[in-house]
Amino acid sequence: METVSRREFLAAGTLLLSARSYSRILGANDRIQIGQIGCGHRASGHRKMLKMSAETDPNFDLRSVCDLWSVNRERAAEDAQRLFGKRPKTFQYSEEMLADPDLDAVMIGTGDHQHARILAEVVRAGKDCYCEKPLANTLEDAKLARAAVLASKQVVQMGSQWLSCPYQHRVREIIRSGKLGKIVSISQSWNYNGPRWHIPRDENVAALRERDTDWKRWLLGRPDRAFDPRIYFEFRIFKDFSGGITDQWYSHASGLAHFYLDTFIPDPSRRTKCSIPTAPRLETDTVITRSFAAHEARSPLRVGKGARNGGSSPSPAASGDRTSSSICTQASPGRNRSFCRAGQKCRPSNRTTT
Repeated sequence: METVSRREFLAAGTLLLSARSYSRILGANDRIQIGQIGCGHRASGHRKMLKMSAETDPNFDLRSVCDLWSVNRERAAEDAQRLFGKRPKTFQYSEEMLADPDLDAVMIGTGDHQHARILAEVVRAGKDCYCEKPLANTLEDAKLARAAVLASKQVVQMGSQWLSCPYQHRVREIIRSGKLGKIVSISQSWNYNGPRWHIPRDENVAALRERDTDWKRWLLGRPDRAFDPRIYFEFRIFKDFSGGITDQWYSHASGLAHFYLDTFIPDPSRRTKCSIPTAPRLETDTVITRSFAAHEARSPLRVGKGARNGGSSPSPAASGDRTSSSICTQASPGRNRSFCRAGQKCRPSNRTTT
């Protein structure tokens, strides 16, 4: 057996270390320069994800932040200074930030109704983009964004919960393997008891002044209306600015179903009715049942730092929500195999689902 001397081992290790170290001390022009458009709650999560990414791939800088509201801009700049040791440039308007020739990529975390138009603006400016869901809540805006992206050479990613979660990848692997048989139904539910998309006595609503933002610009194509701080922050519950539950939670649910089954709507071949039997004798079908605690932007499953959300979720006990997740398998007559969270057995359901 060939042996390696201590001197040779150290020399090889030093060479490897030097190569890795060199890759992390590239010049400023070689580092990915990232900007943020929209500096509210979602954007703070984006910065946390960037901070976690820096632990393994630090070859980027948070170069700039952009928000119509002066308070959000300053908060974001101060938070970036704390996280990365360098204060980014600040801009009120997206076109000013996108004019920077050294900016490489943008993360969009604005109001939902603004996503599509800003995404189109970003790719037309020659920048790559990560955009929060939903892409749009009108068909006109969705087509606008799609056409702009397809006409560009830019890399674009839409953000959606769970799709980078190792747990969900394992579920898809099991389904693809055929072990579960034919999937005839996917049922999902979120369990939450509290004000949703509305924060009673929100400090931001109280602090916002029209002079500190640009209300007309914030409307971005929506009908003109009087300045309203509540709409500004709680747009998700106003019809002109949101598709409601469809483009909030349902977009995650349908996206996960598509991810499991490698299919997209419309797909008539996948439309099936079924019922979940309670008797021991079962059909050769599979029903996937999932129930989530509602916790914005976080998976209820403990997935560690590999998740899209950048970390583990609080436990149900800590959050006050009840969480469960199960795959109920009806693989052959007389068998009811259930794979549940934490190894717990699933109880047969008497619910009929469509």
